[in-house]
Amino acid sequence: MEVRVAASVGVERQLQSMHMGLHEKVPGIKCPWEINILGALGECAYCKFRAHYWNFSVNTFKNIPDVGCNVQIRTTAPNLRLIVRPEDPSDQYFVHIRGECPTYEVVGWILGKDAKQPGWLEAVNGRSPAYFVPDNALTPFKLKAA
Repeated sequence: MEVRVAASVGVERQLQSMHMGLHEKVPGIKCPWEINILGALGECAYCKFRAHYWNFSVNTFKNIPDVGCNVQIRTTAPNLRLIVRPEDPSDQYFVHIRGECPTYEVVGWILGKDAKQPGWLEAVNGRSPAYFVPDNALTPFKLKAA
């Protein structure tokens, strides 16, 4: 049920983006719907892992954090790095979620300002440069005792 709800949120995000004329074509992504669905699934996975409420947001476009008051979730396919863009808030935490539905890994987190290292800045797939943070620079989450 969680996967169905999260995927539905991702579909709604894509539909709203299209309605507003914001459907961006991203090089390397075969289906533009994938970005919104993958992102929603990652947010749901993080909130389940951390026992946080997920707000099922649509149309916030990074104006508010994905979780709580200062957490941005970035979800990627397996074997990819966390992506932080130059315009992203420096005072928020970026959490890397990686995987394929229905299994996700909560890789770790980093503060935005710490992710913006000149050595990590790359232009990939024809897009503007972004910071690609290596896994070993992320702080892992500690598991809570049962």
